[in-house]
Amino acid sequence: MKSSFKLRPFISFFLSFSFIGLLITGIVLYIVPPGRIANWGGWTLMGLTKKQWEALHTTGALSFVIFSIMHIVLNWKVILNYLRHKSKRTLNRTKELIIAALLFIFIVIGTIANWAPFSTIMEIGEKISNSW
Repeated sequence: MKSSFKLRPFISFFLSFSFIGLLITGIVLYIVPPGRIANWGGWTLMGLTKKQWEALHTTGALSFVIFSIMHIVLNWKVILNYLRHKSKRTLNRTKELIIAALLFIFIVIGTIANWAPFSTIMEIGEKISNSW
């Protein structure tokens, strides 16, 4: 018996693969040597140049966003139904929502303002990059 192609599992699998790809390319771009060294020195990792790693990361991120939107559209009824039935529980989780939002805002502001420990994370990346 032939099974027909199912869009929902396909999108879920693709999102999983995209997430793993973004994780890997993000780590590589975190440790890659600075532009001049990487570009002029012929730096490669697993046979790929810095520009190729950047391209993989950018196209992977764009694909992830597109497929995430598709995932939400395909599961919209399920999401709305979940929210309707769980609204009381969700409303009881206001503290978690506020703390998560505040933590996210703190990380964004801390990174932009170059506060520790965010500055330390970037300094470690620069040290690794410069060690090449």
